[in-house]
Amino acid sequence: DTSTQRRLVDAEPLLSLVEDVLLAHDLETQSPAECLSESITNALTQAICRLADKARATGPIDVLDGVATAVFRRAKNANEVLERASRESGVSLRVIDQQAEGRLGWATCRALHPDAVLAWDSGGASFQISGECQGDLSVFEGPWGASTATAALIREVRGSEF
Repeated sequence: DTSTQRRLVDAEPLLSLVEDVLLAHDLETQSPAECLSESITNALTQAICRLADKARATGPIDVLDGVATAVFRRAKNANEVLERASRESGVSLRVIDQQAEGRLGWATCRALHPDAVLAWDSGGASFQISGECQGDLSVFEGPWGASTATAALIREVRGSEF
């Protein structure tokens, strides 16, 4: 039935697109509020809009989905930020847990590097190391990412805020 078929787009031109939005850094500097700032919310929304526009430029797309990770598991205003970004970009956004993040990292790694034995995803606020052992996928996770580790070191070593 052609009405239920979805057109798959070639994602290769989109793989090299990078938008730097330092969410974990922003969340660390907003302490103790634990909310993402208005300026980072604006930057995030604009970045998602630009990426969505580039994806739509590849051809007709019915649905654009995105996942939100560690920062959005921690930020008290995560729902509001994601709702705004979703509304303005037309991208459906949802928060995933660390196990799902590790599985997604593994699937992405294997799609790009079929012979890979490990995938290491170190973001701003968490990390996952994923790999297969005897056909079973294992995901090891931790709460430390680049921004959270740096903020903790600055607090402990310098005695100042990030």
